[in-house]
Amino acid sequence: MNYVQSQSMRNKLIFGNIPEEQDETPARTEQIVRECIVSKLNVTKEEVDGMRFERVYRMGQK
Repeated sequence: MNYVQSQSMRNKLIFGNIPEEQDETPARTEQIVRECIVSKLNVTKEEVDGMRFERVYRMGQK
């Protein structure tokens, strides 16, 4: 069971403490995450533009 769980989590990243916008769409959520990776993690915009996300969504309550 641990193997199955670790395989399902291996490609997941969780970012916390990113303010949420009113009526935020999934496309906007992805854009916000990309902007945070550039500004907070100092990854170049070109590298971030080349990243592929399968799903980007918010967790928990507003």
